[in-house]
Amino acid sequence: MNKWTLFFFSFLGTFVSANPHKVIYLVSPPRSLSVGFTRMIEARGDFKIFHEPSVSVYHKAHNYTFSSEWFKEGAFQTFEEIKKAIFAGDSNVFVKEISFHLAEFLDEDLIKNPNVYFIFLLRDPHASVISLYLKIQPIAGNCANVDDWHLAVGYKSMVDIFQKIKAFGGRQPLILFSEELAAKPQEAIAKFCNYADIPLKEESLAWESLGNDFDAYTLWNENKRVDLIYHWHEDALQSTGFRPLKTYDKDNQGNPTFLEVKDPKDREECQKSYHYSLPYYQFFQSLETNPDY
Repeated sequence: MNKWTLFFFSFLGTFVSANPHKVIYLVSPPRSLSVGFTRMIEARGDFKIFHEPSVSVYHKAHNYTFSSEWFKEGAFQTFEEIKKAIFAGDSNVFVKEISFHLAEFLDEDLIKNPNVYFIFLLRDPHASVISLYLKIQPIAGNCANVDDWHLAVGYKSMVDIFQKIKAFGGRQPLILFSEELAAKPQEAIAKFCNYADIPLKEESLAWESLGNDFDAYTLWNENKRVDLIYHWHEDALQSTGFRPLKTYDKDNQGNPTFLEVKDPKDREECQKSYHYSLPYYQFFQSLETNPDY
């Protein structure tokens, strides 16, 4: 083997080591079918999963009282810990994050990494606001007990993240809508696979129910307590595929009524959250007609 051949293989080794595994970030507001997407990734079998790793860091940093007991011992304490874990090893990584958790910690380093891909998944805020309220009310009480309730619905943070990615010249995110994913999963997942440059595995569109004893700590690197994992995600954990999304009441003009929220004060807060979130959601809808966003 001559010196030029040796040089070539040395260069090739350097190039490969400088281009590690893919890291795919799925970012969404709460209650947007993101755990269903995670089940699909799990069914693929070719990604290490980190399920909402920033949740413990974010809530600890803000000293939130309503969630102070939510997390397991040993949950992530800093964003640097999360980054270290995500980039350790050589397997592809899938990170499912809630938008407002990630927005505060997302940095230029991560955005500019050529191996990081961002998928934005958004649901009509009429549905996601009600679904979030109905899930959080039994464990936190009314909206007033939830720190930054309007921020927690997550749509403004989606725009903040989008603008930060654009500002730092990161890869253009892929935007998907939950309704599209539920109604036409094969088309939506094919779009995702094409964007991430990974093979489409049609068998991943169906999966087994995880029952009542899922080891989320080992398999998903989960940070929440077991009872809360099932409180928040039981439907997805026991699902076997994508299915139609639940819909909520509208009046004769097609406007959300929020009658599902029984407490009048909470209903008013949910309506405010919906109207606050709607322009941010519509911003992403407008991008569908602009392929050069």
